[in-house]
Amino acid sequence: MNGPLRRSMSVTLCAVQACLAAGGCVTARSTRTYGNIGVPPERQTLTQIKPGETTKEWVLTALGKPTREGETSQGTEMLTYEYTQKIVNEVDITLFLDAKDSKTTQHNLYFEIQDGVVQKFWHERLPAESNSRVSN
Repeated sequence: MNGPLRRSMSVTLCAVQACLAAGGCVTARSTRTYGNIGVPPERQTLTQIKPGETTKEWVLTALGKPTREGETSQGTEMLTYEYTQKIVNEVDITLFLDAKDSKTTQHNLYFEIQDGVVQKFWHERLPAESNSRVSN
């Protein structure tokens, strides 16, 4: 092999070895956590709720204790479930970069109840709160 080709192959080989070595220094992870009330109910559970038919007892059995209970101005009972989800993504490249991104989303479920029966219910998703950080 002539000199320039040999040098080019050596540089390429060194670059490949450096990439392989750096692979052991890169870590990435993602975690998902939920607030005090737990994981939001599945869509399948919510599709079973029928206004005018589903009882308050069924809602309490299926979803547990609400975050808040109150009364509307019309005198109906209001159950509120507040679900918070936080997703944190992190990437670390040893000695070079540390990046972290978190996103918090809140989902609220509201149930209006009269005489022990759900009259109406709705879902509200509040805008996500994001926080990103990169350091080296």
